[in-house]
Amino acid sequence: MEDLYEKARDLAAKAHKDQTYSGEPYTVHLDEVEAVLVEHGFDDEVLRALAQLHDIIEDPPLDEALLAKKF
Repeated sequence: MEDLYEKARDLAAKAHKDQTYSGEPYTVHLDEVEAVLVEHGFDDEVLRALAQLHDIIEDPPLDEALLAKKF
């Protein structure tokens, strides 16, 4: 069974697949946000998953109901 973090990361990668961030895949930005949280001691699975999902509603956009259903 896929854990929460992997599920969030997979969904974020799929949702942002056509986006870029400073010329790189958008997932680079998501990983950078996650790295900042971890650097400051916030490294639990829920917060890391939220870092991956933090732009998912407004950028792709992804329906909130679908996101709520998945998580």
